[in-house]
Amino acid sequence: MSNSQTSSQQTTAVKPTVKCSYRIALLVTLMVTTIYLSTMGNQGWIAHDEGLLAHSADRVLAGETPHIDFQDPYTGGLSYWHAQVFNVLGTSLTSLRTILVAVAILAVIAWFMIAARFLPPASAGVVTLVCLVWSFPNYFAALPSWYNLMFASWTMWAILKYSDELKPRFLVIATCAIGLSILCKITGVYALAATFFAVIFIHLNQEPASDTSAKHSKYNSWQLTIGAAVLGVTYCTLLFLLVSSRASISNLVLFCLPGTILMVVVFRQSQIAKTHSTSVSQLWLHTLLIIAVIHIVLILFCYGYFNGGAMAELLQGVIILPTARLAGATFSPPGPHWLLLTIPLGLLIYYDRQILKTAKVPLVVTIVVVGTILIALGGIPLVYRIAFRSGHLLLPVIVTVGSAMLIKSRTDFVSQTIRNRLFILLMFAAALSLMQYPYSSGIYFCYTSPFSILAVAAIVTRTKKYDRQLWGSVAAIVGIFAVVWINFSNPRTVGVFHQQASEMVTLDLPRGGLKIPAVGYDEIKPTIDYLQQHSQPNEYILAGPDCPQFYFLANRKNPTPQFYDLFQASVIRGWGGKGYITTVEQELKTAIKKRDIKLVVINTIPEFSQPYSGEFIDWLKQWGQRITLDGPRRYIIYKRN
Repeated sequence: MSNSQTSSQQTTAVKPTVKCSYRIALLVTLMVTTIYLSTMGNQGWIAHDEGLLAHSADRVLAGETPHIDFQDPYTGGLSYWHAQVFNVLGTSLTSLRTILVAVAILAVIAWFMIAARFLPPASAGVVTLVCLVWSFPNYFAALPSWYNLMFASWTMWAILKYSDELKPRFLVIATCAIGLSILCKITGVYALAATFFAVIFIHLNQEPASDTSAKHSKYNSWQLTIGAAVLGVTYCTLLFLLVSSRASISNLVLFCLPGTILMVVVFRQSQIAKTHSTSVSQLWLHTLLIIAVIHIVLILFCYGYFNGGAMAELLQGVIILPTARLAGATFSPPGPHWLLLTIPLGLLIYYDRQILKTAKVPLVVTIVVVGTILIALGGIPLVYRIAFRSGHLLLPVIVTVGSAMLIKSRTDFVSQTIRNRLFILLMFAAALSLMQYPYSSGIYFCYTSPFSILAVAAIVTRTKKYDRQLWGSVAAIVGIFAVVWINFSNPRTVGVFHQQASEMVTLDLPRGGLKIPAVGYDEIKPTIDYLQQHSQPNEYILAGPDCPQFYFLANRKNPTPQFYDLFQASVIRGWGGKGYITTVEQELKTAIKKRDIKLVVINTIPEFSQPYSGEFIDWLKQWGQRITLDGPRRYIIYKRN
């Protein structure tokens, strides 16, 4: 038998083995994901978030239209989707959690397929599970940001596939995913920006043109350099305008610096590109394809509004309300001194190939010891913050290290495929990190953390010579810390300190079913019982500020178009009419009279909107009587006289 025949048989034998290992690793990863999330997924809540999601879907089921009949804080597509979930799975909070398990599984599949492009199947499974424990389990509510994460993950996978052979069908897949993401929440547009610049870089990174086309190449390279400069400056300007109202050092470093560095990479690549005119034409055509597909998706959603003459209401809901959210709901990222925590890991990523063999074992032992200490002492707030913020603020370091490798064209980093892969992962990580602005709490980092994790994995595995013990130890420590100290804890304290509810109680209501803290149960359940005993499902009640959960759980109607008074205030205050300025409380008084409301629930500690004034409370005391219920009284009921 010849050597060529033997080699062919070996190749044929290896391929099924690789495919089998890939499928087994994916199956195990999906099993772990499903069991973990299904077991723990119904625990915990933030009442007003669950109420917002469920009540908006309930209003759609009742025949109302987002942005016309009520103020959907998001684009509106998620309300329609959740309404269909209620139709199929039943109208309860647990239905939204069930479908979120499916969304998480879809995201996990995308992460595995991305990681498996540069890792063995088992290692890809480990990285995927690290992405999981740093994301969904940290606030398992069916919020649109999780849908943004899932759709952006599939967008990134499609762009990676596109980079292989430049097949337009993968651009169509990516753009459809972006469109669906935008329909869930407008922040899906960040994935569009990442896709746009990733496609540009892929075309700039094509193999040099032949000698016969040198003239065309030089001319096109000049054009592309000017174009890249203009696009880069435009993108950086938009980044700085976005954060200009809160231009702290942390905001600038976390949200502006990564994108700016990547624009430098694009500009540098345009200078050295030798792109033929046919490739430039292909870039234009594929860019137009992206624009066309995104327009088709958005037009299909907007058609009903356009046909009904309600485009103004849609634009107000999609543009004005998010602006109000930017102004009224903010959370600053950690101070700039915390950025120093990211330097050691950044240096390790950059110099990992230059570590002496004699130093590798002591280094691994040191990392394991430090990691064990962090895990063991994670219950101490300072230790918790050190561990969490080392990851939370890592993106600027990751982008700096990866971009330095791309610009310098290091000897271990010159492959076209590797360069494309890393730029795509870095661009998505940088662009999607903007989902954290302006509410940069720990949980918002979890909405974007998988992109940073995958980017680190891509840099580390740029060749097959990476130290598996070293980086395997890092991955294990990162994953274990998340499982022990972050997963299914209080989402309000994620990134600050660990807080686990000492006692969880099932919210035993037909529309409930979640396990919530006992304190919250004692506040919610008696109030819901009273509302149901003293009103009918077809009647209106008033609950506010910021407590839409009562409308859904009690199955009562909302007399106002908004879920949070903050949104009404941002639109109505300042509008002059007939010599006076309309206020939120005047509107509520009008609604109480118009809808013949008998019961009013007052939230004494609203999270976003301002509490009601003493004048309004005095008016309520004249309108009705205060009802005294047992237990803690965050929520006060007034019943009409």
